[in-house]
Amino acid sequence: MLQKYHSKVEIILTCIAVEGFLLYGMLSTVCEDTWQSTGVWWNYFLLGIYSIMAVKVILQKNNWIDWCMVISLAGLAEISRITTQTNVVVWFVAGLLLIKDIDLDKVLKVDLVTRICLGCALIALPLVGLYPDHTDQMIGGRLRSSFGWSHPNEMGLFFLILCILWFYIRYEKWNWKDMVAMIGAVLAVDHFANSRTSEICVVLLVGLSVLVCISRKYRWNMKKRCRTWGIAAASTLIVGCVGMLSLMTMVYSLSGWFQRFPYTVSSRLLLANRFWVDKGFTLFGQIFDNGTYGYLDIMYAHLGLNYGVIILLLFIGLNLFAIWQAYKDKNEKFLIILLIFITYSLLEHEHFKMLSGFYPVLLGYYVWPWLDSCRVRVEQRWNRRNGK
Repeated sequence: MLQKYHSKVEIILTCIAVEGFLLYGMLSTVCEDTWQSTGVWWNYFLLGIYSIMAVKVILQKNNWIDWCMVISLAGLAEISRITTQTNVVVWFVAGLLLIKDIDLDKVLKVDLVTRICLGCALIALPLVGLYPDHTDQMIGGRLRSSFGWSHPNEMGLFFLILCILWFYIRYEKWNWKDMVAMIGAVLAVDHFANSRTSEICVVLLVGLSVLVCISRKYRWNMKKRCRTWGIAAASTLIVGCVGMLSLMTMVYSLSGWFQRFPYTVSSRLLLANRFWVDKGFTLFGQIFDNGTYGYLDIMYAHLGLNYGVIILLLFIGLNLFAIWQAYKDKNEKFLIILLIFITYSLLEHEHFKMLSGFYPVLLGYYVWPWLDSCRVRVEQRWNRRNGK
């Protein structure tokens, strides 16, 4: 009975922390104009979330190897905070720490409900005139309306993650009605926000869901399907890493080739090389000049150059490990969602932190059970060596 009560407390604290990060992240963008005047109060709110996180970590059944992981991740996050002067890695690590011994399905169902409520509020309030709509002039004269979000891309990301949650929870019962509704969501985002990266990822998700339905109808082998999604996700990740190194190390004599692309694309492609030439690599990151290098986001450039090589390797390692474990577990929906997130990562990086979504939670999902198995093997070897 006590164990059951303890588990409920842990999942309640986890849900409060996860949704607290989401609320903080959304309000820091939708209230951007008044954020400076109210920032001190929201700092207290953020400290409250950290406190809830700390209580959850203390309550969970950590063994010695788990505590090593907690201390290592917390130390890495603090070093990154000091060197980059941002909390991005702190928020990323928060997701990794919160998922231990937690039912992922329950957390994501709570997240879906919260997002639906917040999304409806942010759309309804500007429509009734209680909150100003934000409009951004796009090249070509098209207006990008983002309702309560401070930028259309943030609205696009919000709906992308909403669609991912939708697919995750409806996966077993997914049918053509879900596909039609999701296409409707893409058209709505395209009409108002015109957030291309998010729209492409939602369309990709719809396409993959069509293949899922076909595979069920014709009873394709689940192991082969998971292998296909796993290879696709890992290949996309590797392509991003190779692309990042290519962009950074290319010589300026080849930069003229990029001028064939639209300026918004070519300028971003050249930024990775500019930043690498000016600043170089760091292990734990460096302070980022957003005014000069505002769009350092293509091919994981922000991870390798802004947050540092250690964070880049952590990101790659966690993704590859999650892909491998999901393949072994025959978790098809998990692999498809990882593929969507990794694809989005090639062009954008807002989702990297817990304030925008649950991606870090997914990456930590398989880590803790694996650590426990490592502990068992280490203790068994120790006992054999000492004759116990």
